[in-house]
Amino acid sequence: MFKNIHPFFIVSSFVLLGLLSAVVLNDVYRSINRNQPLSYDVVVLIKMAMCAVLGATAGYIAKK
Repeated sequence: MFKNIHPFFIVSSFVLLGLLSAVVLNDVYRSINRNQPLSYDVVVLIKMAMCAVLGATAGYIAKK
């Protein structure tokens, strides 16, 4: 199944997930130190980024 995915999408997905994990871990660290709940904006950012990655990969696979 994953043999058809271009290496660009694999690399960009890992880079995006790495950046998102840095943002989430930073938000978790700050929320623990300040005794506040997680930011809603970070949760929305994660959902939108995951939809973008899945949409780009699905579009590439559908093109083939």
